[in-house]
Amino acid sequence: MTASQNQDPQFFQKPIIRGFNPDPTICIVPSHGEEPARFFLSTSTFEYFPGCPIYTSVDLVNWKLIGHALNRRSQIELRTVEPGAGSWASTLRYQRQEKIWYLVNGIFQRYRPSADEKIFPRGFYVWTDDIWDDSKWSDPVYFDNPGFDQDLFWDDDGKCT
Repeated sequence: MTASQNQDPQFFQKPIIRGFNPDPTICIVPSHGEEPARFFLSTSTFEYFPGCPIYTSVDLVNWKLIGHALNRRSQIELRTVEPGAGSWASTLRYQRQEKIWYLVNGIFQRYRPSADEKIFPRGFYVWTDDIWDDSKWSDPVYFDNPGFDQDLFWDDDGKCT
Protein backbone atom coordinates (compact mmCIF):
# COMPACT_ATOMS: atom_id res chain seq x y z
CA MET A 1 0.00 0.00 0.00
CA THR A 2 1.46 3.41 -0.93
CA ALA A 3 1.21 6.55 1.16
CA SER A 4 -1.25 8.03 -1.32
CA GLN A 5 -3.52 4.96 -1.02
CA ASN A 6 -3.43 4.89 2.78
CA GLN A 7 -3.33 8.66 3.44
CA ASP A 8 -0.99 7.87 6.33
CA PRO A 9 2.55 9.01 5.43
CA GLN A 10 4.01 6.44 7.84
CA PHE A 11 3.08 3.64 5.41
CA PHE A 12 4.59 3.09 2.01
CA GLN A 13 5.41 0.20 -0.26
CA LYS A 14 8.96 -1.14 -0.33
CA PRO A 15 10.83 -0.99 -2.54
CA ILE A 16 9.56 2.41 -3.59
CA ILE A 17 10.72 1.73 -7.16
CA ARG A 18 10.00 -1.84 -8.19
CA GLY A 19 12.15 -3.90 -10.53
CA PHE A 20 15.82 -3.67 -11.40
CA ASN A 21 16.99 -0.28 -10.08
CA PRO A 22 20.46 -0.65 -8.49
CA ASP A 23 22.91 2.11 -7.45
CA PRO A 24 20.42 4.98 -7.19
CA THR A 25 21.60 8.57 -7.48
CA ILE A 26 19.23 11.29 -6.36
CA CYS A 27 19.17 15.03 -6.96
CA ILE A 28 16.84 17.68 -5.56
CA VAL A 29 15.68 20.85 -7.26
CA PRO A 30 14.53 23.21 -4.50
CA SER A 31 11.06 24.72 -4.57
CA HIS A 32 10.59 27.79 -6.71
CA GLY A 33 7.54 30.02 -6.34
CA GLU A 34 4.46 27.81 -6.27
CA GLU A 35 6.42 24.78 -7.50
CA PRO A 36 7.31 22.29 -4.73
CA ALA A 37 10.78 20.85 -4.39
CA ARG A 38 11.20 18.01 -6.86
CA PHE A 39 13.44 14.97 -6.62
CA PHE A 40 15.06 13.21 -9.58
CA LEU A 41 16.60 9.75 -9.44
CA SER A 42 18.59 7.60 -11.85
CA THR A 43 19.98 4.08 -11.53
CA SER A 44 22.60 1.80 -13.07
CA THR A 45 21.51 -0.36 -15.98
CA PHE A 46 24.68 -2.37 -16.68
CA GLU A 47 24.34 -4.18 -20.05
CA TYR A 48 20.68 -3.23 -20.55
CA PHE A 49 19.40 -0.63 -23.01
CA PRO A 50 18.06 2.03 -22.83
CA GLY A 51 20.34 3.13 -20.01
CA CYS A 52 20.00 5.26 -16.90
CA PRO A 53 16.26 5.66 -16.32
CA ILE A 54 15.18 9.02 -14.93
CA TYR A 55 12.43 9.10 -12.29
CA THR A 56 10.82 12.07 -10.55
CA SER A 57 8.95 12.54 -7.27
CA VAL A 58 7.73 15.33 -5.00
CA ASP A 59 7.51 13.17 -1.86
CA LEU A 60 10.32 10.55 -2.15
CA VAL A 61 7.68 7.80 -2.02
CA ASN A 62 5.75 8.03 -5.29
CA TRP A 63 8.05 7.96 -8.33
CA LYS A 64 7.28 8.36 -12.03
CA LEU A 65 9.56 7.23 -14.87
CA ILE A 66 10.05 10.18 -17.22
CA GLY A 67 12.65 8.76 -19.62
CA HIS A 68 16.21 7.50 -20.05
CA ALA A 69 19.39 9.55 -20.31
CA LEU A 70 21.17 6.96 -22.48
CA ASN A 71 18.80 6.05 -25.29
CA ARG A 72 20.83 6.17 -28.52
CA ARG A 73 23.72 4.07 -29.80
CA SER A 74 25.74 7.26 -30.26
CA GLN A 75 25.63 7.65 -26.46
CA ILE A 76 26.45 4.10 -25.37
CA GLU A 77 27.32 0.99 -27.34
CA LEU A 78 26.26 -2.19 -25.56
CA ARG A 79 26.12 -4.78 -28.34
CA THR A 80 29.37 -6.49 -27.28
CA VAL A 81 29.59 -5.91 -23.52
CA GLU A 82 29.84 -8.89 -21.20
CA PRO A 83 27.14 -9.62 -18.61
CA GLY A 84 27.69 -7.32 -15.64
CA ALA A 85 29.56 -4.74 -17.73
CA GLY A 86 28.07 -1.66 -19.37
CA SER A 87 26.79 1.43 -17.53
CA TRP A 88 27.73 1.60 -13.85
CA ALA A 89 26.94 3.89 -10.90
CA SER A 90 25.82 7.11 -12.51
CA THR A 91 25.62 10.42 -10.69
CA LEU A 92 22.88 12.93 -11.51
CA ARG A 93 23.59 16.62 -10.92
CA TYR A 94 21.75 19.88 -11.67
CA GLN A 95 23.79 23.03 -12.25
CA ARG A 96 21.34 25.74 -11.27
CA GLN A 97 23.28 28.70 -12.73
CA GLU A 98 23.44 27.02 -16.15
CA LYS A 99 20.03 25.31 -15.84
CA ILE A 100 21.66 22.14 -17.15
CA TRP A 101 21.41 18.54 -15.97
CA TYR A 102 24.49 16.30 -16.02
CA LEU A 103 24.56 12.54 -15.72
CA VAL A 104 28.10 11.29 -15.05
CA ASN A 105 28.79 7.63 -15.68
CA GLY A 106 31.37 4.93 -16.16
CA ILE A 107 31.23 2.29 -18.87
CA PHE A 108 32.84 -1.13 -18.84
CA GLN A 109 33.20 -2.88 -22.18
CA ARG A 110 34.64 -5.91 -20.38
CA TYR A 111 33.95 -7.09 -16.86
CA ARG A 112 35.89 -10.29 -16.24
CA PRO A 113 39.59 -9.48 -16.68
CA SER A 114 42.23 -11.98 -17.75
CA ALA A 115 45.04 -12.72 -15.30
CA ASP A 116 46.80 -9.48 -14.25
CA GLU A 117 44.65 -7.37 -16.57
CA LYS A 118 43.37 -4.20 -14.94
CA ILE A 119 39.98 -3.07 -16.19
CA PHE A 120 38.54 0.28 -15.15
CA PRO A 121 35.41 1.99 -16.43
CA ARG A 122 35.82 4.84 -18.88
CA GLY A 123 34.31 8.03 -17.46
CA PHE A 124 31.91 10.22 -19.40
CA TYR A 125 28.97 12.55 -18.94
CA VAL A 126 25.88 13.49 -20.89
CA TRP A 127 23.90 16.67 -20.35
CA THR A 128 20.53 18.22 -21.11
CA ASP A 129 18.67 21.46 -20.53
CA ASP A 130 15.33 19.58 -20.55
CA ILE A 131 15.26 16.50 -18.30
CA TRP A 132 11.64 15.86 -19.32
CA ASP A 133 12.60 15.07 -22.95
CA ASP A 134 14.77 11.95 -23.60
CA SER A 135 15.77 13.23 -27.04
CA LYS A 136 17.54 16.25 -25.53
CA TRP A 137 20.36 14.29 -23.77
CA SER A 138 23.72 14.97 -25.42
CA ASP A 139 26.18 12.50 -26.84
CA PRO A 140 28.87 11.53 -24.31
CA VAL A 141 31.80 13.71 -23.33
CA TYR A 142 34.62 11.39 -22.21
CA PHE A 143 37.25 12.39 -19.67
CA ASP A 144 40.62 10.90 -18.73
CA ASN A 145 39.88 9.86 -15.20
CA PRO A 146 39.19 6.14 -15.10
CA GLY A 147 37.60 4.84 -11.96
CA PHE A 148 34.39 4.08 -10.16
CA ASP A 149 31.52 6.31 -9.01
CA GLN A 150 32.28 9.22 -11.34
CA ASP A 151 31.13 12.72 -10.34
CA LEU A 152 31.49 16.41 -11.19
CA PHE A 153 32.31 19.21 -8.76
CA TRP A 154 31.61 22.92 -9.19
CA ASP A 155 33.87 25.20 -7.16
CA ASP A 156 32.75 28.53 -5.69
CA ASP A 157 34.04 30.28 -8.84
CA GLY A 158 31.62 28.21 -10.95
CA LYS A 159 34.35 26.12 -12.58
CA CYS A 160 33.76 22.42 -12.89
CA THR A 161 36.39 19.79 -12.09
